[in-house]
Amino acid sequence: MKEFFKKIEPFLPIPLIAVFLWVYWLCNVKLGVYAQDDILYSTNLVTGEPLKSFRDIVESQVWHYFNWGGRSVAHTILQILFLLGDRFIDIFNPFACLAFAAVGNLFFRKKNLWTLLAVLAGIFALNPIWYETELWQTGIANYLYLAIIYLPVVYFYIREAEKLPSSVNVKSAGEEGKQEKDRKILEILMIPAMAFLGLLSGWSNENMGPSIFVGMAVCIFMVILKRKKCPAWMIVGAVFTLIGCAFLILAPGNYARADEAVGQSDLSGMKSALMRTYMVTFAFYVYLSHMLPVFLASVVFYKGIRRAKWQKGDYILMGIPALALAAMVMTPHFPHRAIFGICAFLLIATVRLIEREKETVPVLLRRLAILILWAAGIYRMLIFYFE
Repeated sequence: MKEFFKKIEPFLPIPLIAVFLWVYWLCNVKLGVYAQDDILYSTNLVTGEPLKSFRDIVESQVWHYFNWGGRSVAHTILQILFLLGDRFIDIFNPFACLAFAAVGNLFFRKKNLWTLLAVLAGIFALNPIWYETELWQTGIANYLYLAIIYLPVVYFYIREAEKLPSSVNVKSAGEEGKQEKDRKILEILMIPAMAFLGLLSGWSNENMGPSIFVGMAVCIFMVILKRKKCPAWMIVGAVFTLIGCAFLILAPGNYARADEAVGQSDLSGMKSALMRTYMVTFAFYVYLSHMLPVFLASVVFYKGIRRAKWQKGDYILMGIPALALAAMVMTPHFPHRAIFGICAFLLIATVRLIEREKETVPVLLRRLAILILWAAGIYRMLIFYFE
């Protein structure tokens, strides 16, 4: 019996994942896609007519960029989905959640279905504003979809920074030459890929794009410090991420929107700075009320009790969300939805620390923790569904 359970145990998350995505699909079907801003973005923003073609989307995004904000990437994806219809969206969103879990799973040394389930369930269970970032369609586009783009980018940089020196134990000079040739071809192919993904990552959210760029820069510094050189794709990716940040932040629509927000407030100067600092502090204690205690508990166990060493990627996974939270001081308003990317990185860092301590944390405890996350995520969705 023990042997049988040992064989099937790695595959036990499959039905749990299926049930989770099914409940999430039910919530999507019940809500529909038209809520708040969804009604606006399902139309041509210039004419007010329902979207009929991709040309309407282009016209809408040009107007949006110059009159309302720079999140062209998120809203282009959003309007494409609205053009395809709400029934397509109901099916697409569960696959998007699964894709988010899959890219989060990249960061773990020992990847398996249990760690994938931890990421999938954790972003629902430990995200206080899950409804606005995983169920409200405009929120999903601005946060969940974009995380699927920028998380793999950060992974490639962390992987390069943590890469061990190449083994010199090769069978022959010919094999060594072939490996070097394959590596160079791969690095050349990575240049246009990272240019594109870097541009989209920087053009994601106002707080995440610049923070990711800083994380990239730190990884580049680590690689240069270790090898005295750096792959070209890392430089290209970082440059295009910075360009994407510029497109996002310097959009004329941002200034029009900021002027409107300032016009509605009588705060200025020192009062405004104090209010923004208060909003970020409030977000730290309230919006992270679920995720932060779990993350800190993993840090206390890993570093305080186990006295284990940090890895290079750990600094990046903790630094990016810290910078993203601090960056919100510069905004006139802190929408609590902006906490999603911060939660995502802290969740990945948490699972990564616990997963690494396999020898000291019994398998049963790790699996039980994931089941608790799964049950909490299911509970939160069912509460919404039966309201």
